[in-house]
Amino acid sequence: MVESVLMQASDWISIGAAVLAGYSLYANIHSAGKRELLRWKREMVVKTTSEIIALSGQRQEFFAIRMDDWDMTCTKSAVSQFTNLRRQKYQLEIAGERELLEAADRIIELHNVKLPGLGGPPKPKEIDAKALAEANQTITDIAARITCPASRWSRMLSRT
Repeated sequence: MVESVLMQASDWISIGAAVLAGYSLYANIHSAGKRELLRWKREMVVKTTSEIIALSGQRQEFFAIRMDDWDMTCTKSAVSQFTNLRRQKYQLEIAGERELLEAADRIIELHNVKLPGLGGPPKPKEIDAKALAEANQTITDIAARITCPASRWSRMLSRT
């Protein structure tokens, strides 16, 4: 009788241990999945934001250099650069950060100039460098806040 009770208790302990191990495995996999998703989102935001800023700078430089000798080849290059800029913005839509998308839209809006050969003037207007620098800084700040929230607080504390 005592052996039977001990055997039943041992069985229940084994079952309990198996259930606990299964739950622990589930919890670890679930939290690891969330960490991986957060890590992926951070990496994607940093990569895409960096690409937007780089493309924006390249396009601004291209306009500044070629402004005086603009031709149809320049128009084709400018359209291609603009398309790449918009493509990067679409990548940010995956992150679902509204503030980041609005900042990307502002950069794209500043780059959206009428081009010669596509119904625009003989020479494109210059891109507003000051406004573009502010927009690039804004998107950088937003990306930093999204990807490194702890660093934002440490920066704020160091200002006071």
